[in-house]
This record gives sequence, C-alpha cells and structure tokens, in this order.
Amino acid sequence: MGGKVMAWLLGSVVVGVLVAGLLYAVGRSPAPDDAKPPSGRDTQSAALRGRVVGEDVRSYATASLSSRTLGTYGRGVNVELACWQDGPDEGKGSLWYRLAEGGGYVPAVDVQNIDTLPACGA
Repeated sequence: MGGKVMAWLLGSVVVGVLVAGLLYAVGRSPAPDDAKPPSGRDTQSAALRGRVVGEDVRSYATASLSSRTLGTYGRGVNVELACWQDGPDEGKGSLWYRLAEGGGYVPAVDVQNIDTLPACGA
C-alpha cells in the first residue's frame, strides 16, 4: 500500500512540474532573436505587416510604456510596421516595433511580425 501511495505522489509531482513548465513557456516573452526578423529582403518596396496577438495593445509616442498612449489595437488586427528597435524593458521586453502609420510604438511581445523588418535608423 505504501509503495502505491509513493508512486502516486511522485507521478503527481512530475505532472505538476511539467504543467508549470508549459505554463511558463506559453507566458514567456520571446527572446530578442526570436522576435527580430531575419534580414535580406528589400523592405522599402512593400508594406511590412504585423498581427496583434495581445489583448487591447496600446501604441505609444515613444518606445516606453510611460510615454503618451496614441491608440489601442485589438487581437487579430493587422498593422503596418516600419522597423524594430530596442528600448527599456518595462515588463513587456525591450524590443519594440514602430508603426508605419502614425509613428507610434508597440511592444514586440504583443505583435507578431509577418514580414522582414529593418532596424530603425538602418
């Protein structure tokens, strides 16, 4: 009887660790190398697209959560992106995308880039 209880407890701990690891991986911000697209395509000739993957994603006047809010985008909305840049890590990662229209910035963790983006200022 004691062996069955121990086996059940050990199995429960293993399952708990696996579930916790999965939840961590799903909620984790992408690493900068994951978020920065590869270069090599002429980005000046075509619209660069991104898809909003966060809920009620705000665009900001600068690449900072403390700057003025310019607008809000809902999940699934396609946006045109101009470029990417590093900014302060204020809880949403340090990678930001500048929007092509309006010049605002969105945290890259909230927008999936679909096309290749240049670095801002490149």
